[in-house]
Amino acid sequence: LNGLYGDGPDVHRAFRLFTKAAAQQQPQATYHVATMLRDGIGTDQSYPQAAKAYRKSIYQKNSNAMADLAELIIDGKVERKDYCDNKENQREKQKIGIDLFIGDEEEEKKNFDHQIMIDDAVTLLERAIADKTPNNRAMAILARLYRDGNGVEKDIEKAIKLFTDAVNAGNEEAKEELEQLKSD
Repeated sequence: LNGLYGDGPDVHRAFRLFTKAAAQQQPQATYHVATMLRDGIGTDQSYPQAAKAYRKSIYQKNSNAMADLAELIIDGKVERKDYCDNKENQREKQKIGIDLFIGDEEEEKKNFDHQIMIDDAVTLLERAIADKTPNNRAMAILARLYRDGNGVEKDIEKAIKLFTDAVNAGNEEAKEELEQLKSD
């Protein structure tokens, strides 16, 4: 469809065509709508709308959407309400007692919210990796979390394994990160 993004007025037409196809439950179209919203191609950039579209794409079994939504979460570009329905969000908060925080504990509440979101991202990445065609980008993203200890316990061995798996699955960018990690 229109050279898959590109420049010029055709990107607006491509966005409209992908949106129409997504409304008809076309999985790849839903993914492309999400990516175009994330990047502001053919439409205004909107991370919250991109997150919602990625969620629909995930329901359509798209492992790339899982990795992309996880990245938006990790990068702090979306809030949990952007990709979870209110009941799901509320249930998770009640599970850890976050609604009990008041007043001066606002920073603590924020940290809990962040941890819930990182947990969501890890779950998405693990699902993308467990797919029948494992997503090598998800492997690399999860490896970075373990390498840096970002929301998970730092685990260099796990990071090396995930980077190695990503490289073996064809992720060239992970190769450089793996070599750097092994040399440290």
